[in-house]
Amino acid sequence: PRRAPMDRVHGRTPLRAMEASLTLNGSTLDGSFHQPLPPPSPSKPSPSESQGYLTDDELRGFLNYKYTSVDDSPLSVYVLKPFWTAITERLPRWLAPNLLTFIGFLCNVAGATLLWLYDPRLDVYEQEQITKTLVVPRWVWVVCGVLQVLGHQLDGCDGIQARRTKSSSPLGELFDHGLDSMTLTLQFMVTASAVGVGDELRLNEILFFLCLVALGFYATHFEKYNTGVMFLPWVYDASQLSIAAVLFITGFTSVSYWHITEQWFGFEVRKVALFVYVTYASGVGVLCTSTHRIYKSVKSKTNRHGFSVGVQPAVSFCLLFALVLYWQKFSAEKAVLQYPKVFILLAGLIYSNITCRLIVSQMSNSVFRLMNWMLLILAIAVVLGVAGAVPEFQLAVCTTVLVAAMHVHYGIGVVQELCSLLKIQCFHISH
Repeated sequence: PRRAPMDRVHGRTPLRAMEASLTLNGSTLDGSFHQPLPPPSPSKPSPSESQGYLTDDELRGFLNYKYTSVDDSPLSVYVLKPFWTAITERLPRWLAPNLLTFIGFLCNVAGATLLWLYDPRLDVYEQEQITKTLVVPRWVWVVCGVLQVLGHQLDGCDGIQARRTKSSSPLGELFDHGLDSMTLTLQFMVTASAVGVGDELRLNEILFFLCLVALGFYATHFEKYNTGVMFLPWVYDASQLSIAAVLFITGFTSVSYWHITEQWFGFEVRKVALFVYVTYASGVGVLCTSTHRIYKSVKSKTNRHGFSVGVQPAVSFCLLFALVLYWQKFSAEKAVLQYPKVFILLAGLIYSNITCRLIVSQMSNSVFRLMNWMLLILAIAVVLGVAGAVPEFQLAVCTTVLVAAMHVHYGIGVVQELCSLLKIQCFHISH
């Protein structure tokens, strides 16, 4: 072979040029033969190259995540889990757990949508008193009760199906609890219609009622964010069964049943008021127990975050409901009073997004990010609504649609990123 010149040859160093000149048709001076190396294929992005919703630290945290929870509820341990296990044993092994979760969520969406058509303003009891007829047909309540039961059972079977098919993953937990955060608002609207809570509470009290109900679920994940362990509340399964019972009772009687006055400890109390008080007590109980466990972790120095980092999720939660309650209080056109479910749904969507981000932070053991564009959008809407600069109902609907689109995009994006990271499919079991 010709001797390579000592200067650069086609941009190569003299040494590389000589090595190239000593190779002819795959043959080398020592008589060996090798195939030319193929061009390097593009590698999959690593966590450090992430450009989506999840940060590098969050992706690395999901790779190291291990599920830790405590469920010692007698109702769950001795009644529901054996029942769910028996049901799951009859399911096909190809059925993905996340598909069970999603179908259960759609059951709740269908029930809330159906009741929205008949009771958009949470005034079904008032309308029944005026018309002296059933505003909502009995079959609607029964169908909603059946959907509630199906949703709860599917939500209980998904984890057992995941362990049965050896398809458990961090995505399954995030997918399950993320949808649960939105289910809470849907069930709240359904139950509020079933007991005619709009006649018992003023709208500002209904929004505060939603805040307290949401606080119970949020406190559980806030606790895990700080302690690393999830303690499932005893009231969760009991509340799910209670919602179904309320819907069936309303279907076989009427909404008026919950407004009958009864004697309790010498006081005359309507059933709907008793329902509200029990719900308040349940939310406060969950909050107190979670706070006590966080305090114990701080005292024993086993908490995962310091005070400034550990309290950040509480700031977003408080800011959300402060904005919603302020809008209701100082509304220029009082549209909140006429279309309460629109504002409940708006608050529920943003709450679900904040909760999903909290779940991501507690599962990946990363710092919760305070910045949330939805809160900024809500703040702008509140300013415009209070000032009367924009028709309030149209403003609320547009804000709700925008927030819903952002939340769905966030959910799909996070699921896709985790599927790519874990090399799995959301609704299909690979093996």
